[in-house]
Amino acid sequence: MSAKIKILFVVLYFSILYYSGNIELLNQPPVGSHTWRQADCASFAKMYYEHGMNFLEPRVHNYLSNDGYAAGECPYLYYFIAILYKLFGQHDFIFRGTTLFIFFIGLYNLFLFTYRVTKDQFAALIVPLLLYSIPYINFFSVSFLPDTSALSFTFVGWNFLYKYRETAKNRDIWIAMFFFSLGILLKANAALSLIAIAALFSLEMVGWVTLKKENSWFKRMDAIPILFAFLLAALWYRYAIYYNQSHFVSFLGTSTWPGWPIWESEHENFFHSLRRLVQFTNIYWGPAQFFLFILLSVYVFINNKELSVFFRGVYFLLLIGIAAFVFNFYVGVSENIYYTINLTILPVFTSIFSFHIFKKTNSKIYESILFKGLVLAVFVYFVYDMPKQWQKHNQQPAKWNSALFYEPEFLKLADSVLTPKDAKIICIPDVTPNATLYNMNRQGWTSFTFKSFTKQIIASCALNGAKYIIVDSDNLQKDTTLKHSLGKKLATYKNAFIYTINPIKGNRIKTKSNVYLFSDPGKQNKIIADKTIPGLWETFYIHQLDSNHIALVDYGGNYWCSELNTTEKFITASKQRIADWETFETINHPDGSVSFRAANGKYLLLHPQTKEIRATSKTMNDSTLFFIE
Repeated sequence: MSAKIKILFVVLYFSILYYSGNIELLNQPPVGSHTWRQADCASFAKMYYEHGMNFLEPRVHNYLSNDGYAAGECPYLYYFIAILYKLFGQHDFIFRGTTLFIFFIGLYNLFLFTYRVTKDQFAALIVPLLLYSIPYINFFSVSFLPDTSALSFTFVGWNFLYKYRETAKNRDIWIAMFFFSLGILLKANAALSLIAIAALFSLEMVGWVTLKKENSWFKRMDAIPILFAFLLAALWYRYAIYYNQSHFVSFLGTSTWPGWPIWESEHENFFHSLRRLVQFTNIYWGPAQFFLFILLSVYVFINNKELSVFFRGVYFLLLIGIAAFVFNFYVGVSENIYYTINLTILPVFTSIFSFHIFKKTNSKIYESILFKGLVLAVFVYFVYDMPKQWQKHNQQPAKWNSALFYEPEFLKLADSVLTPKDAKIICIPDVTPNATLYNMNRQGWTSFTFKSFTKQIIASCALNGAKYIIVDSDNLQKDTTLKHSLGKKLATYKNAFIYTINPIKGNRIKTKSNVYLFSDPGKQNKIIADKTIPGLWETFYIHQLDSNHIALVDYGGNYWCSELNTTEKFITASKQRIADWETFETINHPDGSVSFRAANGKYLLLHPQTKEIRATSKTMNDSTLFFIE
């Protein structure tokens, strides 16, 4: 490949970037489509930068269940950006610029890979830039999402895998598998390529598929780097699941979502999701590009025998894998279009194979000026139409996140009254986990954390550091009980108000051995005693029913209940109203401790093995003594 073609590729890439207008986003916070998820990613990097560089303890601005500790994709990209923040200061253009640079590297490797496959400079130019002209790919390539970076690393992996086929140097397959793994660590569905490669490797090793006529792709020892790539990704995602479970959070896809698979979606939800997907092809892709992809797919399918056995296998395995992914995440894909970014590996291969097949079967037409002029005209039209397709999506915060929280005047006002800087806040108008909190650079809670902010929940937040609450006029009209938690009004900005929090006393309960009781959301909200440091879930509220009877409410607003219909008679925080089983008699002792008697007449005790609180003791002893702080 000539140096002039490489220079032309770089010039065309940056020309398209400039023409798209998305370069203007470089110094902006998370805005536009999927602000919600972009803010989560930005939050991870900023929290590393400001609150410690412990790689294995990622956290976000939203307090969630435990000081914001949560994990999803491997945070190595966020960690790297935090290092850049340490060197150059925290600026959004550093994050966006890094994502943009990675995508450029990815497209350049796709450029090289296309040339290796087709041995054609024209195809090598068109294929990556055709992908770049897809509106949502262009937009997200300069965003905070890791998806385009995952796709980029996949392109690097394919380029080095084909280079390995040419050179047979072990170094190249190790590099390929390393980059495939980097992609999967950033986005699990980037594993589709590696799964296809591993499947074909396995089939060749057992003799079910013969690739030797094609200068065999693999040796038996290649199993080691392939397994390494899978193992590296699997280790992280297993850790992320453990990490989230240990902090009682369900975040960023480390748990299943009921109702998402196509076979679980209800009739109405099925057609709503289908309409969303149709809208996706019309706006995010562009109808002309999507129609071209369908035509090329049909062409490749009909002429697939012109492909090598390996690439034929790759194509159909990718097709099956993508169909399986969409069927399993049908509702999620329709609501989160960025899920499809790594699925564009199929349109990419479709484009490469279309050029390869057409050149092989119609070489004279392919080499003609008329054909290449027609391809260029289509490509230029796609680039020309791209900003029009995307312009109404790329600059405005999403509808569920009020635009006023992005206004410099509001941020300046909030900064002047929300003191000290580390004071946590509650922002009720924001239903996203981190969009407003990241923009204000405050830890705290939003309406993502709780469906409604009851008096008890606000008190729990206050006990854990919340000093201020932000509401708007709509919140105050919908929930008249909010006024009981609002203290002094500090500021008004348009229809938003900043208040102090009216303090309500919360309590912690510990055993005689100084271990705190908490409501465990991971174990059916059982009351368990095994925490030495109290937090949100170790906070309870006492409803004094009479002089010696109480009801207890946990952080989530649920009443303690004696599960007397079970053999163990364990205590859970699971009820929304007070009845007999939610009522406990208190017996005070001279040393300041207290015992609780349940509705069955038995005392609550700490079970020595399970650490559960159960209503099973006939007498009072050390295991039935508790201290209220």
